[in-house]
Amino acid sequence: MAIKHAGYWKPKVFPVNGDVTPAEIDRLQEFRGAPTLPVDQLYEIGRYAKMCSQKRPPEVAVSQRQYEYGNLEYYLKLANLSSGDKVELKDFDDAFVHFVGYEGLDENIFTSSILIPRGRLNGMTLSLAGPEDIIERTFDFTADTKIIWQNNNKYFIYNLKLSIYSKIKTFVTLWDIRNPLSNRQVVFKSDAKIWLPPSH
Repeated sequence: MAIKHAGYWKPKVFPVNGDVTPAEIDRLQEFRGAPTLPVDQLYEIGRYAKMCSQKRPPEVAVSQRQYEYGNLEYYLKLANLSSGDKVELKDFDDAFVHFVGYEGLDENIFTSSILIPRGRLNGMTLSLAGPEDIIERTFDFTADTKIIWQNNNKYFIYNLKLSIYSKIKTFVTLWDIRNPLSNRQVVFKSDAKIWLPPSH
């Protein structure tokens, strides 16, 4: 992700499939988001030339490198969990997040937002080069696309919709993202759903 034109860039994570508060990504050292258009070349035995090319939906490969700081907060956000003292691999099965990078000329001049929606965790590693070195976390994601908001359209806006499903449960649908210049136009829609316990 090229952000050389920006003097300031602050990334934030928005857990989607859960009632979890968004958070800034602390101690992040590197963030890359590269759009790709996967293409499968189809061949068959006995034929030298390919039969055809099959295009798959475009995606964004996201990688992050972060210093370890002895806190589960970011793991919990990626697993769409609001709290806990442990995270298991199965917690990431149905979890996904939106990444938003706020950039500007400096901290006081905000110019644009970069949205990478529906990031799904593919893998993660911990790296320790030596006993006195800082432990590093590396995360790899696959996301749907990359959207840049800028000029008069620079603010990332989302709606959190709440509705009562029954007397014993609350049904929540998250993240209908709308065009800031036209609140009627939905530019990205997520069908994430979560069950919450009743308030009383």
